Amino acid sequence: MAFDFKPNFYAQLDFGDCFLPSSVYFNPNFSKNMSIIDLYAGFLVFPKLVKAYNLPYKILDRRSIVCSQIEIFVTLYQKGGVYLRLDGFSQSNLIELPFIPKTLELTNLGGNLFIIKATNKLCFFAIVSALDLSILLSDLCDNVLHDNKLTTTKIYKGIATHVKTTNYGFDGKFFVTDTSFNSSCDTPLLDAVLPLAFLEEVRLGVDYRHYLSDTLKNDSHLLREFLGNFSFALPPILQGHADNFLIVSDSVKFVKIQVENGLVLDVSAEPFPF
Repeated sequence: MAFDFKPNFYAQLDFGDCFLPSSVYFNPNFSKNMSIIDLYAGFLVFPKLVKAYNLPYKILDRRSIVCSQIEIFVTLYQKGGVYLRLDGFSQSNLIELPFIPKTLELTNLGGNLFIIKATNKLCFFAIVSALDLSILLSDLCDNVLHDNKLTTTKIYKGIATHVKTTNYGFDGKFFVTDTSFNSSCDTPLLDAVLPLAFLEEVRLGVDYRHYLSDTLKNDSHLLREFLGNFSFALPPILQGHADNFLIVSDSVKFVKIQVENGLVLDVSAEPFPF
């Protein structure tokens, strides 16, 4: 929505019981659960959907595991938010979870390491040292495997579906050995939609050369440097500027993307068209 506002303008968006309200107060600058980006002739305001937890205290699950001859007790409980409490011989630790899990698993990885998997629609995992209960690695993903090596998969759904697979090695700490993407799209893309699919793959770090004309393929590596890192892309938002797309990070940039017959012909920076 667009507003004409005077100094001390205040707005609040309420998304119901599932999310906390978002509010913005323009003078002085104040925001709660909002991202505000200076758009020169105005402001671009994005609400952040922050989960509203107001849960009474309740123990949801209790598990234990013996690792490196140390018994570790893990308690899943809710109290405002959702937490895992880890208790060992003389150490303890607390992990806040982003959701209420349906299942909780503890698995010994050998040596002094064990993994906690808390699963609902997504999987939160943490690899813990039994010696001091420190967290060596944690992440939110769609699946994690830890048979012969540690592998995570994340699914990104946009115009196309991208499945990112990450493999980890361990030499006292975990490090990424390699990543790969498997991408699929159910329907052929119209020229009006293709720029967003192209920007989506640039953002994720997927090989986007199949969207480029032969001329651009020769300099495909320069496109990623030119566009830089960004959080997401918006379709054309202004009438009369159908080929201007907005990429958003800590700042915003208009890019003009020319497409013909299913291929990107040119990508250029555009001034703010106000």
